[in-house]
Amino acid sequence: MALSLYYLDLRNNDRLFSDTEGTWLAGDRNAARTEAFSALIDYAREVTPTVMRRLAVEVGDENSTS
Repeated sequence: MALSLYYLDLRNNDRLFSDTEGTWLAGDRNAARTEAFSALIDYAREVTPTVMRRLAVEVGDENSTS
């Protein structure tokens, strides 16, 4: 299976944390979505729960933006 480079940018409220390195994944965008959900869950566990937050991950590949 071919590898594709995906960028998983994280949004925390209005702040964007751009993934400048990317992640090589086997499979299609569904593999990237699975990785994005995993990254989002890991990040959500690390942030302070007492502050209201809107978290999101934007998935893009080498041919597109999020």
